[in-house]
Amino acid sequence: MKTTITEVIAARQEAGAAYAAAAQAYLDAWVTLKAHDMACANGNVAAIDAGRGFAGLPEVVPHSEFLTASLHGGLVDRAVEQHDRIIRSLKG
Repeated sequence: MKTTITEVIAARQEAGAAYAAAAQAYLDAWVTLKAHDMACANGNVAAIDAGRGFAGLPEVVPHSEFLTASLHGGLVDRAVEQHDRIIRSLKG
């Protein structure tokens, strides 16, 4: 079955949008897991050793059209803020 140029262009747009959404979801998940790693390593919880977790920042390959803006800005700050909310919400 042949594909039209319009269909190829539309499929590219869909793939680009999916890539950008997946990149954002990946980074959001990194922030959430980092925050929980920090909370579990916190002296109030002490569920894991402080050295466990990520060894660095996540990497996302930019795309000239669909992912041009840096999504990395503020990841650690977001994780710290989320960690602080987790610790404040602890009962007991």
